[in-house]
Amino acid sequence: MTTATKNVTVKYIPQDEKADYAFGNIPCAYGATQRYVTYGGKPIMIAAGEFHFSRYDCGLWETEIAKMKAQGLNCISTYVFWNHHEKKAGKFDFSGNNDINRFAGICRKYGLKLILRIGPWCHGEVKRGGFPDYTALIPGKRRNTPLYLYFVKRFWTALAEQVKEFCDGETVLGIQLENEYNGRISHIVRLRKIAEEAGFMTPFFTVTAWPTDTPDGRFLPMFGGYPEAPWAQHKRPLEPEGRFAITEGRSEVAIGEDLLGKKRSGADFSAFPYATCEVGVGNQVTQHRRPVISENDGYGVAFAKLASGAVWLGYYMYHGGRNPSDRPMQESRRTFYPNDYPIVDYDFQAPLSKDGDVRQHADKLRLMHYFIAQNEESFARTQAFFCKNGNMPYFSYRADERGGYVFLSNYERGEQMRDENVDINLSADDYAVKIEGLVVPADAMWFFPIRQRYGKVMFDYITAQPILKTEDDGKETVFFVKYGDEVRISAGGKEITFSSETYEAEGVKLRFMPYEKARKLYFIRGKVLFSEFPLYEKDGMIFAEEKEKADKGLVLLKKTGRVCLPFNAYMFTSGRREYYKLSFDNSVLSDGDAELTLGFKGLNLQIFKGKQIVDDCFNTDGRCVFRLAQMADNAERETELTVRVAAATKRGRGRVYNETKISPDMTELSVLGIKKIRVREIEL
Repeated sequence: MTTATKNVTVKYIPQDEKADYAFGNIPCAYGATQRYVTYGGKPIMIAAGEFHFSRYDCGLWETEIAKMKAQGLNCISTYVFWNHHEKKAGKFDFSGNNDINRFAGICRKYGLKLILRIGPWCHGEVKRGGFPDYTALIPGKRRNTPLYLYFVKRFWTALAEQVKEFCDGETVLGIQLENEYNGRISHIVRLRKIAEEAGFMTPFFTVTAWPTDTPDGRFLPMFGGYPEAPWAQHKRPLEPEGRFAITEGRSEVAIGEDLLGKKRSGADFSAFPYATCEVGVGNQVTQHRRPVISENDGYGVAFAKLASGAVWLGYYMYHGGRNPSDRPMQESRRTFYPNDYPIVDYDFQAPLSKDGDVRQHADKLRLMHYFIAQNEESFARTQAFFCKNGNMPYFSYRADERGGYVFLSNYERGEQMRDENVDINLSADDYAVKIEGLVVPADAMWFFPIRQRYGKVMFDYITAQPILKTEDDGKETVFFVKYGDEVRISAGGKEITFSSETYEAEGVKLRFMPYEKARKLYFIRGKVLFSEFPLYEKDGMIFAEEKEKADKGLVLLKKTGRVCLPFNAYMFTSGRREYYKLSFDNSVLSDGDAELTLGFKGLNLQIFKGKQIVDDCFNTDGRCVFRLAQMADNAERETELTVRVAAATKRGRGRVYNETKISPDMTELSVLGIKKIRVREIEL
């Protein structure tokens, strides 16, 4: 095993003066320096999870927002798709799943800030990027064309009326204008003026920094990166291209390349706080590329951005959803865009699925969010320092003038990693820390404290990742995740190697847990709780969403002959079709809901209730998972669905890049399992 040496000289530059920015247009408590954003003059961190209200059942919004709050997020961001709200020219729909006023009210109720990404062009894998059909013949879209801007202002004026009570300098934290804009910044300036005239008031106007690459003090530039690039037009494994690298660069090269190519001007944004709006914690599959996003994939980009100095983490998507199914609203080549997507499914392999299931990468992210929330003022002030040795494992040191946190990552997607030895030498004006022979396990990503005080003890280092701290009878308890069997602890220059669960020193108890235990940790209402099932707080009560196996006989799946159904072209393959009747007695929903897992051999499937498509699935891992309550017919005890399955082919559009083998010309559907879902109140 070779040893990588990480030498860093720390020259911390304080950032206490307010920069000359005009990011917002409302007197409020928010501000910014070159390194971080502030509230009431104090540095803060933003953790914003994307959740599209118009892609979700409004009756479930509150529960899902409560789940996101339990994930440690302090903000929700959402696209506002123009064509979801203006199906017919001049007729605006803000009812039902389009009721943004109600959605904003729930965010406020749960103390979550809201970022509105109002376009007018959003992309978001939506038909024509969100432009209504009637705009198709309007020339000069996405430019300062008077007719185009007239319709933009008409929509934005109607939208602003819906959210005006939340444009109070508190609830609506930011307004993003346009998205992935490839023209002159003068158009974004014009859009800001129109937004202000329409009535939008906000602490921050933001803009995606790619590919405009034009620093402008009127807009907070936002960056991003994804674990994969299913929009890439080839059908081969991707090269790493720095997606998980800890680096001074802010955007990875492949973001937006389906529409923009790889052109980057390399503009210098170092005078702005490092903020993001599209840190990919999942990826939506396309017809031609179907990556399977693992736990480390879904966590790795976020970890790298935090290690690289980000103070505003905007995740895309944090919660999956479903497109409105009354008409095809997804991006497709039929609408002259580069990719074909499912009609309904927008799961995105997100930390919270389109049905609200908490995935494994949500557990890792949640632990990171708890740390950020408790340490935001001091951590936001830290500066990221890098070493000249950029080889694996990736490394940075985020520190202020007193100390900080070492970040280490030994992960790359698709690579067979091995354990690595690291020597770390940190040198500052007032201190030096040396750690020799630290083992970084294969695929590990973790950070640990340097010169941090817990209780009455100043620790030189603790080689475990802090989660949060609590206080009981005047004694501090700090919870850590440990990577490996042992933790190295140093105080006063003396190191010990510790393998037990609890280490006690003056005024503090350190609790070390393996990740498999730590991932069950929730911090709700000031209490540390451990649960096998997801927890969340709603209306002052804490709930666990429990699952238990049920009898597969409750669901009947039977192969049938051909059924005449719409949207056959959106199976995107010339392979043969098979049809199944799926029925279930509504008694399976007696405890509230049920999760059905179908075994799936084939390329794509669609699920219909009568002639209405209610879900679809592009095969990635041989399974199709969905909940049954949304499918139930409340008027009848038994619900029957039709499932159409299409086969892959050896060539043509039915040949895809897939990380799980799909055999050509094969179709098969089976019931793998069913679980009843019961929501139970937790007593503290």
